[in-house]
Amino acid sequence: MILSLCGCVLDTTCSIIADLALEKSFASKLTGDKQMKVNKKKLFIGAGIVVAVAIAIAVLFPATQAKADEANVKIYGNVDVGVQSIDNGTDTLKRVQDGQFNTSRLGVTATSPSVEGLKIIGQLEGKLSTTEGEFGSTTSTGGTFNREASIAVQGSAGTVKAGKTDVTALNDLDTLAWNAGNFTNIPTNGTAIELGGDTSRVFKYISPDMSGFQVQVGGSFNSNSATADAQDKLKGASLTYTNENIRVGLGRVYQDGATTVAEKDATAISGSVKLGTVTVGAVHAYGDTSTTSSDVKSTASLVSVKLPLNDTTSITGIYGQAKDDSQATLNEGTGYGVVVEKQLFAGATLYGAYSTVDNDANSSMSMAGLGTVVAGKDASAFTAGINYKF
Repeated sequence: MILSLCGCVLDTTCSIIADLALEKSFASKLTGDKQMKVNKKKLFIGAGIVVAVAIAIAVLFPATQAKADEANVKIYGNVDVGVQSIDNGTDTLKRVQDGQFNTSRLGVTATSPSVEGLKIIGQLEGKLSTTEGEFGSTTSTGGTFNREASIAVQGSAGTVKAGKTDVTALNDLDTLAWNAGNFTNIPTNGTAIELGGDTSRVFKYISPDMSGFQVQVGGSFNSNSATADAQDKLKGASLTYTNENIRVGLGRVYQDGATTVAEKDATAISGSVKLGTVTVGAVHAYGDTSTTSSDVKSTASLVSVKLPLNDTTSITGIYGQAKDDSQATLNEGTGYGVVVEKQLFAGATLYGAYSTVDNDANSSMSMAGLGTVVAGKDASAFTAGINYKF
């Protein structure tokens, strides 16, 4: 194969030499024999470089007979629609909402054939609003694939990934304790403690599965300064462990800033364990995400217990707590929830949920299903919907 490729390169080079030879008489008339000697020297140097590059490519990148249309292309998505009756502390209303149990999205992955143990994976994913019929970001120009737009090289030594993606697994650690979908996401109080999710210009390394353990190390890199781009200079690492009955993870993300006050950090730990038929999950996050004070450590925790009622139905109880330390006093909220799920068939789930939060005067804690809550207001909601994953 190498000899064949080199032969093609040499044939091309000889053709070029022949064409230039025809021009010898014209060049001699214009510039004399001296110019032709210079051209010959440059020609042989160039031909040598071409041959060397061809040999290097042939050796370093072995050819494969796989064709582009042999790549594995998969379209996937999630559609979630529900109806709500909600009291947000200010108004009582009824509405149709999407993504309450699981965020609606549409995506595509393309995986190349394996060549010498390596394969390329491209992924595009955008948020889908089933209630509005909108796809992608509605707040930024060109944000169609606002959840994921990346390419990865995967091999036995792990995966290198770049594009718009999570910096580490920290932002999704609460899914390790995801007993009832988004209803068991970590609570928020003021600003979200988690950092590094769906971030632009990410470059990261994902280790292979090592007896259930996996490491992710990454960062967001941009030519702009931290003050000009809020996504700049994020860096972090995470470690997760999963087996049939236990899932645990720990992660941290740090963001540089022009000043100490502007610096941010977030740390999270999460896990779940199956105790017979019961599954217990817990997640805790803390960090300084304040842009007005330094060393302000806000916290948020959630505990859930899932109990199957039969082969297709389960009930989950939830307790959450969040404290926003950017407020000096009366800054804590607590929340409760109960979720009933019914599996219709593979990928299809009927769900009903009740969520409520009690806030101190300066607390604006919210749990999934409640949306934004005004500081000092209590809120509650009943949600019923259907989620279909394909």
